[in-house]
Amino acid sequence: MPVSIVQVMNNTTRTLHYYNRESGHGFDLDPKPEYYINDGLIPCSNYYDDQVPSQKSGQIAVKMGDGPNAQISDDNLQFCIAGFFICGGSWYAEDRFGPLDNGGKYILRLDEFASPGCGSFSLTFLLYEDQFRVTRRYIDCQSIQHAVPAVTAILMDLN
Repeated sequence: MPVSIVQVMNNTTRTLHYYNRESGHGFDLDPKPEYYINDGLIPCSNYYDDQVPSQKSGQIAVKMGDGPNAQISDDNLQFCIAGFFICGGSWYAEDRFGPLDNGGKYILRLDEFASPGCGSFSLTFLLYEDQFRVTRRYIDCQSIQHAVPAVTAILMDLN
């Protein structure tokens, strides 16, 4: 069974653009407001069971602001992530992370951090459990962070 991304969390100061090229499902997610910086609340998408396309059939494009895309696909129960992994966008790479649960559902969390000379973000995939199903626009960071294991965290370049 294919894996799915069911929610996306935007813990950055930029608008997140999400688009599944196979299913056509896409949305923009507002950045984290300044007044929630210390509250542990992170803007999130509505729950939607969005199947991750196989590497051969398409990708999910994730973009921060007007930066480059990170491409996400499923390669034999591993997340295949392609994008720019160092500052300046000079090195394009592809890597695989897993194994994933067969038919597993995942939350994609994007976090921003400053590194010398560039702005970067990380993609973190968290195993989703039904108890975390949230339909409001914010998820409490502590409830997610301590309750589910991260599959992987990938550093991407914003520039």
